Formats: sequence, structure tokens, C-alpha cells
Amino acid sequence: MNKKIISRLTIVIAAIALWQVFSQTGHAESNFYRASVTQGNSRLSYFAKTSGALSAGSTLVTIAGSGNADNNTQNIDPGDTVAIGTTNPSMTVGTIIDDTHFGLTTGIGASVAASTNVQVAQQSIWTISAVTTQQVESGGKFVITIPANDANSTAQNSDGYPDTAASVSVNGFDMNGIGSTAYITPPSNFTFSSVSLGGGGATDTTITFNYSGASLAIGTTITATIGNTTKGIVNPAPVGTSHTRGSADIYTVNLKTTHSDGSTIDSSDVKIAPVDGVFVSATVEETLSFSVESVAVGATVCNVPASVTSTAYSIPWGTITTATTYNAGQKLTVATNAPGGYSVTIEDNDQRGKNGNTCTGDTPSSGHYTFGSGTCIRDSACGGTSCTVTAARNWTDQATYPGLAYSLENTGTGTTAATFLYNGLAAETTCTTGTFCARQIYSVEDPDATKGTIMCGGGGNCSTNGPVNASSANVCYKLYVQATQPGGFYYNKVRYTATAVF
Repeated sequence: MNKKIISRLTIVIAAIALWQVFSQTGHAESNFYRASVTQGNSRLSYFAKTSGALSAGSTLVTIAGSGNADNNTQNIDPGDTVAIGTTNPSMTVGTIIDDTHFGLTTGIGASVAASTNVQVAQQSIWTISAVTTQQVESGGKFVITIPANDANSTAQNSDGYPDTAASVSVNGFDMNGIGSTAYITPPSNFTFSSVSLGGGGATDTTITFNYSGASLAIGTTITATIGNTTKGIVNPAPVGTSHTRGSADIYTVNLKTTHSDGSTIDSSDVKIAPVDGVFVSATVEETLSFSVESVAVGATVCNVPASVTSTAYSIPWGTITTATTYNAGQKLTVATNAPGGYSVTIEDNDQRGKNGNTCTGDTPSSGHYTFGSGTCIRDSACGGTSCTVTAARNWTDQATYPGLAYSLENTGTGTTAATFLYNGLAAETTCTTGTFCARQIYSVEDPDATKGTIMCGGGGNCSTNGPVNASSANVCYKLYVQATQPGGFYYNKVRYTATAVF
């Protein structure tokens, strides 16, 4: 036979075959140009069982070690919301103790039997996108088919609990009660039609949108969103009973457009791969730094010039003249990442004793001051209403109330470390307009008093605590002795203690 005749015959046969396909389906079918399903949360849900019974109030949960989708605690994290059966649906995971034990932040409200479901539902917002290769006419549809658990009833496939099965082919996603535009955003120019739940056999869940506009052009992107921050699709738990951490379960979601008669226009299968979450953890080193700095002579501290230069470890008054006021200071700086903030306290081993002798008690009648027997420079009483280690009073009459006292001032922009201030601010109501609001130093020798806090993290009077980068304050010392103070070398030791609250 002539080759040209054979070639023409082949073309005719092919044309007849193609006509037969069109006559049977009515339309040609193709794949979308591009199709995707993006999960906002791709973490597999958790499905285990209790190893034994739990009584009401229990906070320790023991996981059965075999026979379930999850047989350990490796896919559950602190902070997860876990359901212990149906009677304790919203418990919070506190700590992961080991592979078979985890703790709850509060005790369960109702007791449960052994082999009770332990489930963490990982919800996800889905964003579906597809680009058409053919027109969609009025009356057409956009249909999303989502795998559902074949063995479940339709109610079980939308109860908000994660599903599991022996294999991916029969497992699927729980719709979590999503069935209206309250949780579904239709594509532009489409309207929401229905959610048909899968289950009770080999059926899957379908979500259908109707199209009623003019012909939808080729190359149009169709985008829909399923779920929102209130309610999302629940990812399945691992399939089988021996899941390997880090191994994804691959599911197929079908996207298609149809004509008004239900015949398919564009269709694509999109693979999605829920996988175990990766618990990222790190321990940040707890830090606390504390420094004491000198203040030079002449520098202004608490609104007065320093009479001497301090060091980081001393206040060297030197040889002093009686009936004369002396001032000195030290700068304290604290930095810590402690969430509970910090505090700094001040104390001394005793009041200032001549040649370091013991100063018994804390009043002149106890031998602190009286000429002849007085061998100590006492703490000042500040005024007619005495200052104490915790209450400041304005000290202006040094001659009547001699001795030593201290005050505070904040340093640096925005610093509010000091617990009281020399000018009476920072809620020190006992001397609101003072020029040197002062306190006595707590003495270890007289331990009936409360140790004074001079700085705290985050705010004056410790009203706000938290991590600080460089919280600083000046400690301002004032000294005055009367003309009748016996001559000699007087000293004591002051200690600052910085404590962070982790």
C-alpha cells in the first residue's frame, strides 16, 4: 500500500479516537499550571495511651510503650494542650520528664482508666492555590478533596481529635467542625457551597465552591483559605504503631475545577507531608554582675560635693575636724538576665568603733557617744523622728543628731534603681521635700533590725522587676562628729550584697 495512504489512514484513525474521547466525556481534562497546598502548621498530632489509671488531681502521666501511634513523649512539648480522655480536654504539658513520663501544670479534674487516649491536636490553616489552564464557565465549581479516616464516622472525622490508622491510605485529617464561611475564605468570584465529610467507608472530605461569573480566564489564580486562628484543620497522628521520628507521612490532596455538569476541567494531586515537630531548646546562662566604683573628691553626689575620693573598697575619711560635715560616695552598678530581677542590700559589721572595738547597742546611752566612755561614732538619728534602716528622715541638724548616715540617688538616663532618694522622691513619704533624706546602715551587731534594700531591678521601691542591662545608683555617705568626740582611729566594715532572682 502507498505510504501516503497509510499515513492518512493513521491520522483518520487518531482523529476518530479523539472524537470518541470527546463524545464520551464532553470535555478535555488537564492539570493546573501550578497547584499548591500550604499548611500553616505541618507538625503531626500526638496520639498515645496512658499506661495505667490516673486519679483526679494527678499531674504525672505515664505513656504506654507500645501498640499506639505514639509510644513515647518524643512528639509532645512543654506548653502543648493535651486531652486526657474526653473528660480532661484542655490540660497543659508542663515538663517532659523522660521518654514515657510527662508532667501537667495542673492536676486532671476527672480520673481516667488505663489505656485512655492522650492526644495533642495540631491545628493548621491551609492556603490552597491553583492556576487554571482552561476557562471555567458560570455554573462551574472548584473542589478540594482532603483525605479522611476511612474507619471513622463522619462525626469522628470532625470532632477536633487527631485521627490515626494503620496506613496513610486509610488515614486522614480531622475537619474540627469547619463547615462554613466562618472558617473558610472562598476564592475570589467563587461562593462557598458545602463541606462534605468523609468517613464510614472509603470516602474523603470535599469542600466545594460555586462559580457564577463570566468566563474565568485561562491563567487565573484560584486561592482559598481553610481555617483561621480560632479553628484549623487537625493534622493526623502518625500511622502504624512504630513511627520513626523525623519521618513524614505523605498525603494527597486533590484540587479540581469542574463544568456545571460535574465533568472535570483542571485537576492536580498535591502532596503534603506532616512530620514531627522539632523541639528547639537552649539554656541561657544565668548572669549577674555587680560593680562598686569610686567617686572623686569634688564630684557631686546627692547634690553635694564629695569631701574625699572614695575607692571601690574604701571610704577614707582621713583626719577629720569635729563639728564639720563630710560627704563621700560610691557608684553601684548591677546587670542580670534574671526574670525576677535583683536586689542589693547594705549592712555593716558594727558602728564605727575606736580602734575597731565593739559598739554595743545603737543609742548614746549604750556607750556610743558620751565623752569619757564613748568609744564609737554612732549612726545618726537624723531628726526628732528618728531615721532607721528602712525609714528615711531628712537630716539637716547635724549638731543635734551627729554620726553617720547614707542616702541614694539614681545615675544614668532612665535609671530607677534606688529604693529611696536623697530629695525625698520615689515614694519616700516621710521626707517628701528633703535635702538629704537618710537612713541608718543595718548592723550585724544589732540584728533585731531588718536589713535595708538600697537597689532593686526594674524600678524604685522594687515596683517592677526583671532583667536589667546596667542599673546604677550612687550611695552617698554623710559624716558629722561633735567637738567632744574622743580622738582616735575609728572604723567599721560595710558590705553590699547583690542577689538575682532566677
